[in-house]
Amino acid sequence: MREHYANPLIQKAFNVLEILSSDNETRLRAEMREKAMRDEVSLLYAAKKEGETEGRKEGRKKGLKQGLKKGFKEGFREGRKKGRLIGEILMIQRILGHTDYSEEELESKNLAELEILFAEMESRLKKPV
Repeated sequence: MREHYANPLIQKAFNVLEILSSDNETRLRAEMREKAMRDEVSLLYAAKKEGETEGRKEGRKKGLKQGLKKGFKEGFREGRKKGRLIGEILMIQRILGHTDYSEEELESKNLAELEILFAEMESRLKKPV
């Protein structure tokens, strides 16, 4: 096998390997050292994986908390805006003297739909009679 490698470093490694394997005690110590190194690598790998898992959990928890907080604020803001638009649309309907939409119908619409309705009704209100 040694003959297949021309690299001098590999040849040197073969020499060291021959020396180590010829002495039983030295070979056993080398095997124990190698096992200890593999064990340490395994422990470090396991600790790294555990740390990554914990980090992901913590990150998800913080992200969820921040997302809920932001979502609540945005939902509250949107709800207030939606409520204001519904109130204004109902008021314009009363002024115009007809009811195109009930409060329940308006509540079922999203913010964009309400903004469009409001703009349409506001333009009707501004038209000369």
